[in-house]
Amino acid sequence: MKNKYSGLAFLAELLINVAVFSAACAILVGVFSDASLLAKKTTRESLAMAELYTLTEIIKAEGEDALPGAAVQADGSLLLTYTEDWRQSSQPAAYTITLQLTPTAQKGGTLTDIVAVANTQTGEEICRLQTAHYRQNE
Repeated sequence: MKNKYSGLAFLAELLINVAVFSAACAILVGVFSDASLLAKKTTRESLAMAELYTLTEIIKAEGEDALPGAAVQADGSLLLTYTEDWRQSSQPAAYTITLQLTPTAQKGGTLTDIVAVANTQTGEEICRLQTAHYRQNE
């Protein structure tokens, strides 16, 4: 009899170990999938912010006419479209960047407020950058 119970105890322990291992695997799969989504979102935000920063620096250095492919909107803002891998494109856009420039005359020059906003194609805001640039009159 003793051998019969020790065999059942071993089998029960083995089944419990398999159940615990299965539960741990299910939890870890969920954690890894969440980590993957978070990494994609962070990469998208980083690339968007880098592009916003680059565009605002181009405007500060050379003016808004230096932006190739920028479409002027009805409200005066500039619209640029990008593919999924953040390459500028005129094709249906995965992402868009809107640049709103508001010049204000100052004594001796012009102060331009620049607001740059990156959006997904569904209109969800990814990130926003606001800066200003002062240009002296010549």
